[in-house]
Amino acid sequence: MVGINDLNNIEDLAYLLKYDSVHGWYSPKVSCEKSTIQVDGLSNCLTVPRKTPSGERTVR
Repeated sequence: MVGINDLNNIEDLAYLLKYDSVHGWYSPKVSCEKSTIQVDGLSNCLTVPRKTPSGERTVR
């Protein structure tokens, strides 16, 4: 995983990564802190999509 671009809060995203899978629970350790989700000790930054003046969404 390189990064996460989503509007939901970080706690819900970490929970979904760990438990909401058609393949069963995700076995590596998943935790969250401020704007990052840690998976097996590696941090993944959360970015929030923003609207451009033309109304399109972009990552900043």
